[in-house]
Amino acid sequence: MNQVLETNVFFFISALSSIVLTIFGAIALYYLIGILRNVRAITETMREGTDAIAEDIERVRETVLNGGKHVWRFFSFLQGLTGGMSPKKKPTRRRRIIEEDDDDEEGE
Repeated sequence: MNQVLETNVFFFISALSSIVLTIFGAIALYYLIGILRNVRAITETMREGTDAIAEDIERVRETVLNGGKHVWRFFSFLQGLTGGMSPKKKPTRRRRIIEEDDDDEEGE
């Protein structure tokens, strides 16, 4: 009789653990489905963005092939706004020396 009782306890614990594991698996699956939906939405947004960029690049390519002057004017305009591509020159040391000489002459 003791073995029958041990067997029943074993099956009860096994059934209970199976139910608990099934519930945890269902919860994990629920969250996994939510994550996959978000990933799908993100990839769709990225796909739309890359399609828009590809269309823009195609338009720029056609513009360059048909009339590159407009693109050149645009880049020249941008270069004018930024002050050109060359870095600003630093004042030379000679100018400071000349200014110091002028100060000395005024003091004498």
